Amino acid sequence: MALYFRCVKPLLVAMCLVATSSVVVTAQNAEEVRTRAESGEAEAQYYLGVMYKTGDWVQKNDTEAARWYRLATDQGHADVQATLGNMYAMGVAIPENLDAALRYSRLAANQGNARGLSNLAGMYEIGLGVPQNDVMAYMYMNLAASRESRPAPRRIWGQARDEAAARLTPDQRAEGQRLALEWDAAHPRD
Repeated sequence: MALYFRCVKPLLVAMCLVATSSVVVTAQNAEEVRTRAESGEAEAQYYLGVMYKTGDWVQKNDTEAARWYRLATDQGHADVQATLGNMYAMGVAIPENLDAALRYSRLAANQGNARGLSNLAGMYEIGLGVPQNDVMAYMYMNLAASRESRPAPRRIWGQARDEAAARLTPDQRAEGQRLALEWDAAHPRD
């Protein structure tokens, strides 16, 4: 999975951008999005962050994108927490900050967000901001694959889980599965 995490950095970044870019903002509703974001609506703050990230209907500005993402994360928006965690881990558009990456990824993961779980898997797999731990990486990747509803990421994370499992001893795999079941039971699905 270390190779997975290193080789798919561009893919992880793209997944963040695709996830955030799935928002459809038009010239007609861009000002409404801004008004709603400024009034504190988390989803609109997320959309406005996307607008700044992509340069749609505003001048592209990664600093402003991160600022609006942070405002949405403060309200518990799991998708944005995962996105911001990944941005901090990779140093994409904002300076790398592994403490912030871990904090935002955990916030998202604790809500059952598959991208947050995948972020944690990658961090444990290579020891990025946490002690390297193959069992924990396997556990989180297993959870990410099981919690993801979109076919492409589910397939990628399932392959990464299977590759990680192949490197574990049978006892380690059993431990990772036990930990995943415990975590899953403590974090019910919506």
